[in-house]
Amino acid sequence: MKKVLLSCAVILVFAIAFGFVFMAPPAAGQAGDHPRLKAAIVNLENAIDYLQKAPSTFGGHKANAIDACQRAVNQLKLAMAYDAKMDKKRK
Repeated sequence: MKKVLLSCAVILVFAIAFGFVFMAPPAAGQAGDHPRLKAAIVNLENAIDYLQKAPSTFGGHKANAIDACQRAVNQLKLAMAYDAKMDKKRK
């Protein structure tokens, strides 16, 4: 059971990363909106919630996985804030 849950967590992380690598550029007018980044934040926050509530330690990887997801959420939010700031300067 632990291996299955750990595998699911790993697959989720790779799916998110794979999606960022191969996603199409935003359509015109969406540059400042970043719907894919917002969706990634929601998915990561759901993964954090799932990991925190899970009884398993996922072989000792639970705490590191939670930390990595939290750092990813923070970096995505910082990236979006920077882009919003730059959009204001461009106008």
